[in-house]
Amino acid sequence: MLATTLRPPALLTLDTGIRVGHLLNDAKTRVARGRWTEWLEGNFRFHPATAHKFMRIAHYEHHLRNPTSINIAIEQLRGLPQFSNEGGPPVYPEWMHEEARSLHAQGLNLMSIADRLDVHSHTITYWLDPEKARGLVQARRQRRRAEKQALKDQEQWERREEAASAADSELAAAYSTIRLHLDVLDKAILADADVAIRGLLREARSAATQAEAKIIRALGTS
Repeated sequence: MLATTLRPPALLTLDTGIRVGHLLNDAKTRVARGRWTEWLEGNFRFHPATAHKFMRIAHYEHHLRNPTSINIAIEQLRGLPQFSNEGGPPVYPEWMHEEARSLHAQGLNLMSIADRLDVHSHTITYWLDPEKARGLVQARRQRRRAEKQALKDQEQWERREEAASAADSELAAAYSTIRLHLDVLDKAILADADVAIRGLLREARSAATQAEAKIIRALGTS
């Protein structure tokens, strides 16, 4: 069994941790996919988290800046990506999921858990509450789409205002008035909680939008 003669992890030297990490990284390449945790349980007498630390400092050995202990080495590597001996995106072992849930049950917040396990807080959120994580991703996508649409609308309005300014004064004044009314109606719809009044405001906005469309056609712009 690997590490049967090692002292407790807290008493190990950095050199020993790196040496064991290289042995573990080499062993992982020889273990069938999906069987790594099982292999550790049968061949490594410490917690999988300890194996992960050793493997990480061995993998990123050349990034270390003369640390004096394993914990300092881990701290120096904070922020570097997770690694996978099998290539492709990182695959987080199940024990990390379980550790995240255990730490959360103990009262640690997301950022503290993320720091402890050295993964992104969004990853921790997904492990703890997949539905919430998917909702956050969907909300971010919708926000980005709304921002792009708002920018597109702004550019479109600027083109129309330029066209209105170049047109005769009555047409330009009509367009400015319609735009002002649309802005006021939008704010009123958002602010008013009365269903009936909101319905009337939407009808007024629809009429104003139709008038705006006629002016746009007269301006010859879209």
